[in-house]
Amino acid sequence: MDRWKSGLSATVMVLAALPIHADNDMKTMLAQARDQVAQRKEAAVLIDLDRTPLPTKNFVLNSGFEVTGRWGRTAPAPGPTGWISGDKTVRFDPRNAKNGKYSVRLGTDGVGATGLQQSVPLEVGKTYTFSAWIKSRGLTTIRNGDNSVGVRIIDAGWHWSKTIRPPTPTTDWQRYSVSFTCPKQHKSLGKQRFSVKMHLPADEKGRIWVDDIQVEAGNKMTDYTAKSVQEFTELAKLVDLTNSKLQTMPEILAQLAPRDAALIALEEELVGIAGKLQVAAGNLRQFNDVDDQIWSQTARATRDAADRARELTYLTWWTNPWKRFGSHQAPTALNAEAVTLRLAVNDYQPVALMVTNVTAEPMDVRVRLMHPKAKKKQGRYTGHFVTPPSWATVRQALMVEPEYAPDSEYPSMLAALPSSQTMAVAPGQTRQIWIDVDTAGMRPGEYPGILELQPQNDRPQRDVRLTLKVEDVVLPEKVPAEVFCWGNYPLGMLGENPEMSQAEINRLHQPWLEEMVKHGINRLLMNSQRFKPAFNKEDTLAAPIDFAFWDKLFNSKRRYAENFVGGYSVAHYHMPKKPDEHFRKRFGAMMKAWTDHLANLGVTPNQMPFEIMDEPGGHKVEIFRTGTDVLRKVAPGWKTMAAISQKSPAKLKELVPMMDIMVVSPGLLPEADKVLRESAREIWTYRCAGTLEVLHPIDYYLTLPWKTWGKGYTGFGFFWTMSSMHSPRQNRYSPYYIGTDGPVPSRGWQAFWRGTRDWTYLHLLREAADQAEKAGNTEAAAKARKTMEQAVTSMTAETANADVAVARRIELLDALIETHAAK
Repeated sequence: MDRWKSGLSATVMVLAALPIHADNDMKTMLAQARDQVAQRKEAAVLIDLDRTPLPTKNFVLNSGFEVTGRWGRTAPAPGPTGWISGDKTVRFDPRNAKNGKYSVRLGTDGVGATGLQQSVPLEVGKTYTFSAWIKSRGLTTIRNGDNSVGVRIIDAGWHWSKTIRPPTPTTDWQRYSVSFTCPKQHKSLGKQRFSVKMHLPADEKGRIWVDDIQVEAGNKMTDYTAKSVQEFTELAKLVDLTNSKLQTMPEILAQLAPRDAALIALEEELVGIAGKLQVAAGNLRQFNDVDDQIWSQTARATRDAADRARELTYLTWWTNPWKRFGSHQAPTALNAEAVTLRLAVNDYQPVALMVTNVTAEPMDVRVRLMHPKAKKKQGRYTGHFVTPPSWATVRQALMVEPEYAPDSEYPSMLAALPSSQTMAVAPGQTRQIWIDVDTAGMRPGEYPGILELQPQNDRPQRDVRLTLKVEDVVLPEKVPAEVFCWGNYPLGMLGENPEMSQAEINRLHQPWLEEMVKHGINRLLMNSQRFKPAFNKEDTLAAPIDFAFWDKLFNSKRRYAENFVGGYSVAHYHMPKKPDEHFRKRFGAMMKAWTDHLANLGVTPNQMPFEIMDEPGGHKVEIFRTGTDVLRKVAPGWKTMAAISQKSPAKLKELVPMMDIMVVSPGLLPEADKVLRESAREIWTYRCAGTLEVLHPIDYYLTLPWKTWGKGYTGFGFFWTMSSMHSPRQNRYSPYYIGTDGPVPSRGWQAFWRGTRDWTYLHLLREAADQAEKAGNTEAAAKARKTMEQAVTSMTAETANADVAVARRIELLDALIETHAAK
């Protein structure tokens, strides 16, 4: 970093006053350049204008048409930089140049009048000479008046002009000139301005070529020079503004971490750019002495260096979406390459593009993902709204301060971009563009896309190609496992009340239920807190239970799921705290009424097992035992279950007779797993940890299905709630955040979605292996099973390795393709 700073500090020079002999417009232009530089507190200025004689020859920018880019305004075709045209019939011509590589050719081609124009900074009352090389063929409008062919100097409003034109319809290259004194402004106009204008009227049938235009002070035509007064001003400003930007970068780069090869390469390249600017500044200071060739090289080198410096004002690179990053994350590359994402049908995988602002100025960047055809169609009209492909949702990762980790940050929240499609990147900071790719219902094939980054200030637009390749492998739409939620807030916190209609409740629940089902959840919680049994002195029901409100909530969820969890802790709510005779009677009365009601609704015992008590241990065990006994007597066939925090084999063995489904930690030791396997019970796994914001997306979320699969169990899920009064955001136990129109996912929640898709990979590969073996292809079957076994071992051993998670998915996808082909 010291070498980097010293390399720039050697370029600093002094900014002095403008020379008093400058023309008024030139004074204005150079003063504006100086002011823009001076606005930067520690601007490094390489052009000492006080010691640089102000040029007075050729006020036309790019007068030989050698610098090519795009026409100004709305012209559709490439053309010489600095000139304005809105006509397709104006072309720069590489086959008919007087000098250099290009001239400009004008022809109406029957589409109306055509022309080319550029403003020139001339001073009222002064004398100038205007000249140009012109070639013509078949001209038909050589006549007096403005509506005739010619190359002109005009004033604002075209009230005055001086014209040069060939004397005959067809001529070879010849230089023409005219001297003039700039008139005062017309009484109908404000400030006087002057332009060079090439014009062909609509009735002109011929063509004209123009090259090497010159406007110079004085009343005599002198030898042509490509060195432009305007270009001098432009390049002087460009050198100093670029150099001043470079001066702010060392401090910014020092904030980024870790310091790796990409950061070092960036620093070295910026030092190289600073050196090129020094050379350019030297030639600019010798403007009147350098020849046209050196000047042309200087102009090109200056613009190239400035363009490259602009490109490096922000950096983009792809990263593994599951990896944590900080606001000052250093880049691993300077510019993102094109990527191809391979997925199966009904698959999901995010991609993440990082954006780092390496300047001291804030950056707002519009982010749009579009089909290449849409990109081509819009051309340079980049302000138009573009709808992203149906398979992609573009988000931005937002930093949060976790409740249990104050003064820290974690990129947990994945908010969709606002309608402006704009993301803000503060000076010296790194932000992440997160793209959810969902192939539900898609056909196999390639789906190209372009991610367009368009900064809203002086930075270049960047297009990054993202291609989705959907392989001919169809995953099950629904996860072939029991995937449950041990809570489903904010359902129940959205203002639902008994007076609401079914349609109102459905509308409130819809985005949340759709989100759960999309992520693979197929068992939803239905608790007993939404009905209130009343009991008499005999501990029987004082009146039939009113299930009306409960039914509305149930009907809403039933649109999205067939199976449920009756809980949690149904023996806790509405019941005495001790499992005595009062408890037995009341619990029996409530469960009898509830199960009868469920049966009337068409719900079977397999569709809704009941959790008698959550995490039974200590005194809860006796309540669970009593509750199970009561349920089995009043409602034979209905099942019991519980999330179990016990991990010892003995404690687990004690609980086995009380329940039909045991939901346990995925990290039990082999002795405890042995008890479960011998229990003849259905086994699911679950996790219930503290603040979900800081839990590793791979270790906590994505690997739960893998660990469950590895143990041979049949279901998995989480506990979550949003009712914690200790959290200002009410997300202490939540995998997502509350948005205005539905859930805002977290990094962990999307990792869980990826994990449920991984389960379908494993399920489909196991089926494919079985089918291959039945078909007699034992080698393919064995290979598929070995791939599966190695993947599970790897994922359950390296539970926090994001790169391993991505690699194992690709291996399973390749194994599926290969095994299906082998069948």
